[in-house]
Amino acid sequence: DYITVYDGYTTRDPIILKICGGGQAIPQAISSGPELLVEFTTSPYGTFNTPQTSGHSLHGFQLEVSVRFVDIQTPTYAKSKRICEFWLRGTGHGVLQNPLHSLAPNTTCLYHLQGTEARAIDAINIPRRSGALSTSPTRFKVWISVLKFELAPEFGATEEQMLQYQTKEDCSGMLRIWDGPLREVPNCKDVSCLTTDKDGTQRSSVRFGANTTNIIARYCRGSVPRSCDHGILNMSSSRPCTLSESYVSSSDFVTLELKTSDSTVLRPLQFALRYEFVDLLQDGTAIGGENECHRRFASSQMERKGPHPVRSVRNIFLFGRGGAKHLQ
Repeated sequence: DYITVYDGYTTRDPIILKICGGGQAIPQAISSGPELLVEFTTSPYGTFNTPQTSGHSLHGFQLEVSVRFVDIQTPTYAKSKRICEFWLRGTGHGVLQNPLHSLAPNTTCLYHLQGTEARAIDAINIPRRSGALSTSPTRFKVWISVLKFELAPEFGATEEQMLQYQTKEDCSGMLRIWDGPLREVPNCKDVSCLTTDKDGTQRSSVRFGANTTNIIARYCRGSVPRSCDHGILNMSSSRPCTLSESYVSSSDFVTLELKTSDSTVLRPLQFALRYEFVDLLQDGTAIGGENECHRRFASSQMERKGPHPVRSVRNIFLFGRGGAKHLQ
């Protein structure tokens, strides 16, 4: 006898749980939308093989069902059952976490983060699946601070197996941070996506046509390169994450790849990170010297006549929260 749970109302939808037997509590299976199908398949013998806990045997199965009201506009619920993909664009900051619904085995979720002031979708530089990607300089950087990454041990693991998990790397569920856009899920031969250049140098990257996107960091169970874990304790009053605890992109684009080989019902995969789109734009021209915010305004360098804006510096890396000291 076994139970199959589908993320939808048909057997053609993704399977998020398939389990048989008993003896321990089964975690929650959460659908990504308003439908969920439970299929019960019996063996020729007709009943569960369970120990007698009362005067009668247990036939069939029991479920606890609840309905949650959620905000489907947030990047915690995928709108498509087949494609797990989210877009975050703007000039602000926020905290991003894993999907709150269950993921089927061999699922990859892509999070596209882009700093931009564009409001209309047509004005945003979106990388397509064909053609070259734009490499023009931009005024934004993406600042990423990973607050938490956790991959649970295998469901039903013994105490001996739990001890082994503490000493070895497990990338059956992982988070990769890419320094740039990804037009599709990368097909890598290993977890580091190692490629060899013409000069024999190896690096973690993928190539789309003439463009290459590199891996900034890879998070697996037992392998967390950088973290700002104190930030998860108190979001409002904890000290800012330093640059040594975080990552800064080389352009206005970062892609997060969350990949799981197992169902997250039986092996929960969780992460939380803080992102911020850093605006490097400054009015006027640089005077030079040690301080980047010394600016010069000359009429000969202005494109048009009339008033010109003189605004405060937006680059938070020039202030205390971004690591700068003794700013003048």
